[in-house]
Amino acid sequence: MPFYVGAISGSGIAAGDESGRFLFVDSVDVTYDAKLTRKKKLGRCSVGNTDYVSDQFLDCRIKFDFYFNASLPSGDGSVYDFLNYIPNENNFFPVRIGNNTFKKCFVDDYSVKVQPFKAVKGSATLSCYDPPTSGSISGDSTLPNEYFNDLMNSNQLVYGHTCEVSGVWGDVVSSNVLNSIEYRRRVTKDPSYQLGEESPDSFRVEEIEEEVIVESTGLATFINKDGYDITGNLALFLKDFSGNAVPNYEINLPIGSKLSNETYAIKGGDGLISKATIKNLLV
Repeated sequence: MPFYVGAISGSGIAAGDESGRFLFVDSVDVTYDAKLTRKKKLGRCSVGNTDYVSDQFLDCRIKFDFYFNASLPSGDGSVYDFLNYIPNENNFFPVRIGNNTFKKCFVDDYSVKVQPFKAVKGSATLSCYDPPTSGSISGDSTLPNEYFNDLMNSNQLVYGHTCEVSGVWGDVVSSNVLNSIEYRRRVTKDPSYQLGEESPDSFRVEEIEEEVIVESTGLATFINKDGYDITGNLALFLKDFSGNAVPNYEINLPIGSKLSNETYAIKGGDGLISKATIKNLLV
């Protein structure tokens, strides 16, 4: 069941584009929800399936965990492009799982967790506004190119200790010991419909919030009720053993992002562990 993410505004993934659109996915969950509601009538109670009706579009969600690889071919773009674009009517992506194509997929949220000596792992949830509604689950036993066996080698993956971080020392933490960094982005959307249409033709993005959670062994300073505006960019560059960066993707919170939450804990026999959360509104 290979997993592909197509080009922006595309309707599918052609056979010739597979090599640049293959994503190293660890697990995937696809959910179809008809959002049926009970049909109520005055004065009588009827029995049967006619008691349920659908009053909105088919809610299809694709949730998957994936690994970053800096050596994937880019071609007409990067397979990680879906992480970069702010969703709108034109910024959607097709997803193919096996031989099933899901069209018009928009990012709901995603996260990237970086820990020393562990492969960097991402997790994303996409809403699909044009999923397949006929046929059945269909697999694909072939890889797009023979060299993908080499790219699946563990040395080709991005690891936490091979990444680069900047902008956290002095502003966020006082120590150069980082236990982990996690990046999260959430998109709040409001679908809109036209008369006679069963699925939304467009939607309005209400809010896009991103945050970085830094786990360390100290804090630079305690925040007050207004939080704290960081004075430099907080950047995270995903690189592999050879220093190759993941193409067309980086994590960067700008100057003025808000340090909004701090916690620290100490237990007998253990060291001090602190967490700091920095937030930024994109929209």
